Amino acid sequence: MKEIVQGTTFEITEIVAPEMSASRFGSGLLEVYSTPAMIALMEKTSFQCLEQFLNSHESSVGGEVNVRHMKATAIGETVRSKTVITLASGKRVIFEVEVYENDELIGKGTHTRFVIDKDAFMKALKSST
Repeated sequence: MKEIVQGTTFEITEIVAPEMSASRFGSGLLEVYSTPAMIALMEKTSFQCLEQFLNSHESSVGGEVNVRHMKATAIGETVRSKTVITLASGKRVIFEVEVYENDELIGKGTHTRFVIDKDAFMKALKSST
């Protein structure tokens, strides 16, 4: 693992598709952007932000998500996820995450990821079953 630089930011933009709706995720009945889809975008943005600091045998796994979903977003709208590394301590990395529809904040919070050795992680997983 290379030195993880606090303050590093990363963004992803995507269009809200029907499969991202609350009704499709089973988290509600409406055809609006679901909280699970928003959280998945936050995790994806943080994962991709961290990848630049990892060696080929490393990856990261999510450990904690603490977010608020503050506004509904219609299917077909564009959302933008922004993450910033706020703390890197050993293998633990904490991000501040935000999601916007246009320039309006619709979700925010924190996300923690842990750097892992891919082979060792999978080996430990298989031995625990």
